[in-house]
Amino acid sequence: MKIFDAFKKITRTVPVILMFPVFAYSATIVSTSCTQGAVQAAINAAVDGDTVQLPVGSSTWTASVTCTGKAITIQGARTIGAGESEIIDGTPISQMPLEIVSAYGKFFRVTGLTFRDHLTANPTKRPEACIRVSGNSKSWRIDHCYFMDHICGVDAGGAWSTKSPTYGLIDHCTFYFRKDQNTVPIAVFIGGDDSFWNEPLSMGTSIATYVEDCFFYIADYAAKSGDLDTTHNEDGSKMVFRHNTCNGQVEIWGVGNCGKSSVSAEVYDNVFYSDGKNSSIVAISFSGGTGVVFNNIMRNTNYSAPFMFSYPYRECDYSGNCFAWQQNLCDGTSSIDGNLPGMKGWPCYEQPGRGPGIDLVNGTTVQKSEPVYEWNNFMDGAKVGFSLFHPNTCTPDVTDHIKERRDYYNDTPRPGYFPYQYPHPLQLTDITDLTPPSNISAVRDGAAVNTDALFTYSTAALSANWTQSSDAESGVARYLYAIGTAAGGTDIAAWTDNGTATVITKTGLALSQGSTYYFTVKAENGKALPSAAANSNGQYVALLNLTDITPPSDPLYVYDGSAAGVDAVYTDTNTTLSANWTSSADADSGIARYWVAIGTEPSGTSVLGWTDNAMAASITKTGLNLIDGATYYFSVKVENGAGLLSAVKSSNGARVMLGVVFRDDFENWVSQYGNWFGGNAAAGTIGITTEQKKLGNNSVKLMDTSAILDECYLVKDLPLNCYQYDARFYFYFPAGFFTGWGTNDRVSLMRLWDTTANRYVIFTISKTGVVFQVNKSWDGAYPGVTWEEGRWYCLEVRAPAPSSTATVKCWLDGAELASFNTNLGDAHTWNQLQVGLMDAVNALMPTLYVDEVAVADFYIGPAGAAAPSIMNISASVSGTAATIAFNTDISARSEIDYGTSASYGSTVTEGFYAQSHSIAVSGLTTGQTYHYRIRSRNLDGLETASADKTLTVGTVTPPANPEVKAYPNPASFSNGSTMVFRFSGNSGGEVKIFTISGDRVNTLTTASGSAINWDGKNDDGQRLASGIYIYKITSANGDKVTGKLAVTR
Repeated sequence: MKIFDAFKKITRTVPVILMFPVFAYSATIVSTSCTQGAVQAAINAAVDGDTVQLPVGSSTWTASVTCTGKAITIQGARTIGAGESEIIDGTPISQMPLEIVSAYGKFFRVTGLTFRDHLTANPTKRPEACIRVSGNSKSWRIDHCYFMDHICGVDAGGAWSTKSPTYGLIDHCTFYFRKDQNTVPIAVFIGGDDSFWNEPLSMGTSIATYVEDCFFYIADYAAKSGDLDTTHNEDGSKMVFRHNTCNGQVEIWGVGNCGKSSVSAEVYDNVFYSDGKNSSIVAISFSGGTGVVFNNIMRNTNYSAPFMFSYPYRECDYSGNCFAWQQNLCDGTSSIDGNLPGMKGWPCYEQPGRGPGIDLVNGTTVQKSEPVYEWNNFMDGAKVGFSLFHPNTCTPDVTDHIKERRDYYNDTPRPGYFPYQYPHPLQLTDITDLTPPSNISAVRDGAAVNTDALFTYSTAALSANWTQSSDAESGVARYLYAIGTAAGGTDIAAWTDNGTATVITKTGLALSQGSTYYFTVKAENGKALPSAAANSNGQYVALLNLTDITPPSDPLYVYDGSAAGVDAVYTDTNTTLSANWTSSADADSGIARYWVAIGTEPSGTSVLGWTDNAMAASITKTGLNLIDGATYYFSVKVENGAGLLSAVKSSNGARVMLGVVFRDDFENWVSQYGNWFGGNAAAGTIGITTEQKKLGNNSVKLMDTSAILDECYLVKDLPLNCYQYDARFYFYFPAGFFTGWGTNDRVSLMRLWDTTANRYVIFTISKTGVVFQVNKSWDGAYPGVTWEEGRWYCLEVRAPAPSSTATVKCWLDGAELASFNTNLGDAHTWNQLQVGLMDAVNALMPTLYVDEVAVADFYIGPAGAAAPSIMNISASVSGTAATIAFNTDISARSEIDYGTSASYGSTVTEGFYAQSHSIAVSGLTTGQTYHYRIRSRNLDGLETASADKTLTVGTVTPPANPEVKAYPNPASFSNGSTMVFRFSGNSGGEVKIFTISGDRVNTLTTASGSAINWDGKNDDGQRLASGIYIYKITSANGDKVTGKLAVTR
């Protein structure tokens, strides 16, 4: 919704005083830290319309940071999802961390900050607020802030010092407070100005301080019983408390600080709850003024009464002369009471049921009668209303001053009252809401919800349904759909408004039998920003053949992978899947098409819905976002000429194997077996040691201390069942390790198991060699290895996928030691790693050190040996995107740094380890030369960077007519394209771009050249919405040209 469209929703004439930001775009001033001095400096540097951005961090403030008379936004890191900007209150008495002195007509905002624990930082301090707002602004916003372990969060109106005629909005904040020995917590203190009592009553309008969509939890410590104030209102305040969740009371005060009581309070659509400790007497307490209370729910409460009236008295006279706490000022004997004769002091000034204005009753002037109304409130399922509270020393009695159906009404809506629009319009003034709604995840053909139709027999109508979009800021306003003979096409039906419905049947069409038609849908939010368009996979118009009543034959086999007739068990990319299958036949009407789907289970469609593959018996699907370690299945069904379908046939799945499965450097163990599933120390001891280490500070020491048992090892249940693993670890033989070993003595150091099928690969050493045992047979013996005591060795073993001729490989210190074929033809998956001392022969009792264990689905290589080498670099450019391809000599993860200079500034990261790399860079500017470099690092963090390289994105051919000064026009910037503005001559100039209403959005300048490019963004780097804009070109020679341009999506 556009900001000012919000006003159109107000259906009655009411005063609306909302000062929205007049600055379409602004600068962002980033504070160098969260410290008090850095933030104050950033605020001092800001001008109206700017945003002061605090970084992630924490700092204790010992004095107030002030902002006086500025229309700015103070924004913490929480707002942009980057972490917390935490302020710890260490300010002295009478100060608070953030002091806002507002100015009339200037909107300010505080968002995304965390305030914490001033009781810990300064335990003797009285409970001043974290944020205090004074001044006379009528439109400010405090939102998405966290107030933790304080006594007061927000003082709105300067209630504890200067009374201020200001109001605004507090929304989406969290208050977690506690009660200390001496002070009642007040989460939000709402003050105002006594002059508000001289203004007309304004309930149901924007003229109030709003608290909405907040969460309050006030911990009740036994040291202090009594009130737990969610909000406390006094001094002529006007307050609306709605759509909140809290465990404290809303207190509408009638006395205090020698000021007037609250004017009005509107409390509705809230949830009050108790955690069993809440000792507040009531949920809502009225001591003065008027208001409405409706649609509130109280759950699991232990309130003595849900709502009450209390203390209809004053501690000052109407002129503001202060007295001590004196309830008897309204007993009918004082000359300052201003009440009716013979009514025992009723009505007291500003008592509950009174409002601004006067009534003349039997010749006596009294304050205007404005009863409090209550309706539709429930406590634990039962309807509840107001009751009266009788303090022990009440003089006069409260029942003389507050009577039902005179001063208040239970279960009665207030005549003529309508609540103000929700959410508050100030929530829509968030100028950072320039993001489109979420993309539609699936568009399905057919009218049946969540069902994808493959075909239709109708030649006049088509249907579709789709998943909902969402937009947290301005909501989804409508969906638009189009229909074409190709995905994204509009040749059958142009873009059409479907309202907020997610199902459509389009009639009156002229469709062709045998043709396929596609729906395209996009969502549009309340600010007219569209989501990306999503396409259905198409439905075709089938020819109804009544003579063929039998389906085609099923596909006999569906193979994963692109090689015909060969079934792949895994893939080493997370963007592409392939499959092929045996052809089907139909003797009656023939084969019309194959339908293909991809899912995480057989017959599943979670990755790719049923897609028309025409007559091809193979498919390669690119552009996927697959999960490392997951298994994906292709499913195929066949359709004949009569529209009949075969049964679904699925592949047995291909597993995505990209990266590291497990790694332990033994630096951060917090239990006996640390990061491992467990171990077997029955024959010895296992523990972290600093005696020896390959890298870092620690290794693990395994000691076999039994001459009978031979088990002392670590066990890791691998989190992913995988067909192929490379397992690498370092081991160290201390002095004396081989003492007493005979020719036939040996010990196993590693076992990789399939515990279900009892398949394994075991690495065993003798004094002079290596032996491999695979599937219960000694498949490889390699004598001639002379082991040395007192040094580290690196072992890496590859346990291959099932095959009748599976190749087991072993590398020792990076050099291939063994490579031999063995029969691993039956199905299995490796699911457990064991490292240590196992299967010792002849009562050996050795000690072994192990370090840097890693399991991956690629060759890892020795740690610390060398960083990857980068080679075979090439770059190809297509449109405004580039693909950079290269190789590394070992598996590595890589990044591309790129930018318009050798300082770069942007980075694209590869998500997996590989030796062949291809990384795409998008959103480039036409005609621009870019610098780039490659950085590759191996599993152990050793990194190599390439030399700086450049590539140039193709240019836009200018129109032949020199009078055309802006091209292309219209312009679409969605693919990174640019618009070109031409100057007169080659000395450059200036281009200014304005909205159609005259607001400047960007200024472009260059000191040389005949043209300048524009990327469709404003001064802040935010992409402009679609629409018509004005440009003004001023060349260096003084020539000026003004025209219109169109921005499209």
